[in-house]
Amino acid sequence: MLLLNEMLAETLEAFGQMRNSIFKDGYLDFKTKELIAVVFSVLRMYQFCIDEYS
Repeated sequence: MLLLNEMLAETLEAFGQMRNSIFKDGYLDFKTKELIAVVFSVLRMYQFCIDEYS
């Protein structure tokens, strides 16, 4: 994460804004979206995301 903070700060900020937008309550509540993110991360074997959402 240090690399992102130092070299890609704007990209990291944009990703954070996108994530916040996705996880706002809407048709699906936050918890349902979070569960979908965990399942997707496990299926795609994204270790960082698995750690982040679980």
